Parts: sequence; C-alpha cells; structure tokens
Amino acid sequence: MAEAVKKKILVVDDEENAIQIIKTRLEVESDSYEVITAKSGEEALQLAESKKPDLILLDIMMPGVSGIEVCDMIRCNPAFGRTPIIIISALDDLKTQQECARMRVAAYITKPINGKLLDNKVKQVLEEAATAPPPPEF
Repeated sequence: MAEAVKKKILVVDDEENAIQIIKTRLEVESDSYEVITAKSGEEALQLAESKKPDLILLDIMMPGVSGIEVCDMIRCNPAFGRTPIIIISALDDLKTQQECARMRVAAYITKPINGKLLDNKVKQVLEEAATAPPPPEF
C-alpha cells in the first residue's frame, strides 16, 4: 500500500519557543503533516521557493522582512497564488487584520495560541485549498 503524501506546512516565527509549540502541536495532531520551520522572513521566502509548502503559518512581527512583507511577496508570486496563509500574531488590531484580509489570508489567529483552534483552522484551510478554484488575478 502506498504511503499517503504528507501536507507540507511552513511555520514562520522569530521566536523559537513559538515555533516548537506550533510544530509539536501539528505533529501530535496529525501524522499527515510535514512541518518545516523558518525563523525569519528571508528564510521563509527561500523555503517557500524550495519546499513548495501546502500551507504557511506566518507571524507578523519579525525583524528584517516582516510577516506582512512576506505575505505580500508570496501573493505577488504566481507560483504561490493558491498557497493558503494563516497569520499567527500577537497583534489583535482591526487595521492589521484588514491588511491581512486584503492579502487574502485564510485565517488570522491571535497569540497566545489556542491549540484546538489551530488544529481546526489548519485542517479547514487545507481542505478548502484542495477544492478551491484559482484565486482572482489582481
């Protein structure tokens, strides 16, 4: 019997503790996820290019290239037009959430992370991405 293809999830956060919490949670929740991690926006962009993740979990507040900038660059790249992004951030203001919605993020989760909410959103977003029509061109 062929082994099921694991969904690649790129977790991006400059805080090692946050990365480990999310990575562990995802790996415990499902053995069908391959979790890749990045500690900066620059590293996230490189890994997105080379690993072609099925989903990106992205923090906003990072030194250097911010999560907003990473999201914008990914959305401008036709190769990643269908790649869903879930923002995970300590920011809980309306302006930031509106900016993320403009960039077509699939979900916005605030820190501290509710594990069950994370599990449910990841599963939901991956299921929706599997059946979604191509995104509109801007």
